[in-house]
Formats: sequence, C-alpha cells, structure tokens
Amino acid sequence: MIDRENRKNPGPYHDFFLLESLEKVAYSALRQYLPKRSRAHLSDEILRFIMLDTINWVPSFIPREHCWESHQGLDLYRMTIIGADGAEKLSQIIPLWGKLFEAGPECLTLTCGWTNAETPELPYGHYVKRLYVRDKVVAPLKVLYGYSRAVMEGQAGYILHVGI
Repeated sequence: MIDRENRKNPGPYHDFFLLESLEKVAYSALRQYLPKRSRAHLSDEILRFIMLDTINWVPSFIPREHCWESHQGLDLYRMTIIGADGAEKLSQIIPLWGKLFEAGPECLTLTCGWTNAETPELPYGHYVKRLYVRDKVVAPLKVLYGYSRAVMEGQAGYILHVGI
C-alpha cells in the first residue's frame, strides 16, 4: 500500500555537520560545535530501510562522557563522529547510493517500515511504501559526499552525525 497522502516526507531526520576541528569532549559538550543548520538532512526512513546495512561499514566514534568509543556505523538516536577513516569509506559508498537513486524515476516509491494497520486488502498489516522526490533524496547525499572528501583531504576534521 502506497502512502499517497504524505506530501512531505515524514520525520524524523538525521543531520550531518562538517566540523573543522573537534576536541575529544564529552557527549554533553558536543552541541556547542553544531552550526545552526544542517545542509545534509536525511530522512530516517531512507537511512534505516535503504542504507543501514552499508552505513554500518563506516568506522566511527560514539562520544561518551569520558571518552570516545570506537564504533561501526551510526548511533541512530544520538551523536556519532566520523573521522578520516570513516570519511574514506563513506566517500566510496555515497556515490553508489546516489547513482542508485539517480537511476530511478523522478518520483521514487520506497518500501519503508512495517505497520500493523489493517486494511480490507491487507488484513494482517503490511510494509509502508512512501513516495519520495528523487532529487530531494540525492541532494543531501551529494552534500555528505562533499563532507567526506573535505575530511579526507584535510580541509576539515570530522563529520558529526546527530541522530533522531
């Protein structure tokens, strides 16, 4: 069943920020480094249901109160820090995601999460299919690719992911 009523893609969203440098500060102090607005704003549904397995290949750090813990992928609900190693892996993966979506039609129908909502045609629940505008899916990926290249080339220090 396609959710055609959804004209704006529903939140929540994941935001990514490019940071010039970052001290190994506690999790509670990280908000001071955030710019006012993210240019890489990615739907949780896209990230979770389309990209989650491959984003877990990216080395990262989870900031804790007294240290940064090595991690793979993103903490979907909190902040994650991506350094040079993760940026290199991300720069390999993102163009492939972009090409995948760019190959699709202007209006993408994507399978998202499961719902137990019953309909006459589907009495036991179903996967929700949502409509996305292709270019709005690809645009934040291009920004995130630029972030990963900037970190790899030493123009910036880290990518900071803020989860939902």
